[in-house]
Amino acid sequence: GTSMACPGVAGAALLVRQYFVDGFSPSGTKVPEDGFEPSGALVKAVILNSGRVMLGRDNSDKDLPVFTSTEFDESQGFGLISLVDGLYLKDKSKGKVHIWDREPLT
Repeated sequence: GTSMACPGVAGAALLVRQYFVDGFSPSGTKVPEDGFEPSGALVKAVILNSGRVMLGRDNSDKDLPVFTSTEFDESQGFGLISLVDGLYLKDKSKGKVHIWDREPLT
């Protein structure tokens, strides 16, 4: 459960940071000239945006049925991290992602 969620999210955050530092944005392929140091807010936004809806909660060890789950409920929060859905990788991702970082809002 949650005891493994923390290291999982930490690892995902490291991969997100590496994606930007190595220059995978915006082309989805490694272009070192496109690399930049992402803000913590951008890393967090990518992780939150990458959430994939989970099917439900398994209670079979308690002889209870599997409960369905909906987005943002107490069982799944923002969902299962899926970085291929939150970041663009050429020939792997279904859609492109437009990135803004450290841009003033007007």
